[in-house]
Amino acid sequence: MRTLLLTFLLLLPAAHARSQAAAPVELPPGTRVRIWTEGGGRATGGVQRVSPDTLVLVPAGVTGSVVVPRASITRIDVSTGTANRGRSALKWGAGSFVAGSLIFGVLCATHPRCDGGIEGVPGEGTVGVGLYFGTGLGLLGAVFGAVFPGEGWKRVSPPGRAYVTPGSEGGVVEVEPGL
Repeated sequence: MRTLLLTFLLLLPAAHARSQAAAPVELPPGTRVRIWTEGGGRATGGVQRVSPDTLVLVPAGVTGSVVVPRASITRIDVSTGTANRGRSALKWGAGSFVAGSLIFGVLCATHPRCDGGIEGVPGEGTVGVGLYFGTGLGLLGAVFGAVFPGEGWKRVSPPGRAYVTPGSEGGVVEVEPGL
């Protein structure tokens, strides 16, 4: 009984994610999307139109359009606009802190003159040096993340075969059954 309950609890999040992603999503003209194709190609742009066999995108800053065969699309993400500044700052700050701590800790551990730490840097030895410089890089990363938050994306089709069917003005993303 316990094994059955554990199996159910482990599979529940996957089933929920699949049911959420499999729902058709409207793609009206102008919607900013990022798509992946079978050959590993990727394109980002605004939806111009959807025909029975192609999806036409207009990349930003380009005078032309990209025609993508619908059958080759494996994944579609829809832009949610500018990412949350606080979340971006936290992500960049944490990543910069960890990377800086590891890099400077390893550099100090392998350098012969950094045996007991660096004079003027608080802390003991390599750990103190890593945390000291990691904190500085973490703060710089947090500022960078807050100033340049980037773009947020929402996946509307899971990895696998995604179909874009023509709609009245744009298109509808549908996922192949069984994926």
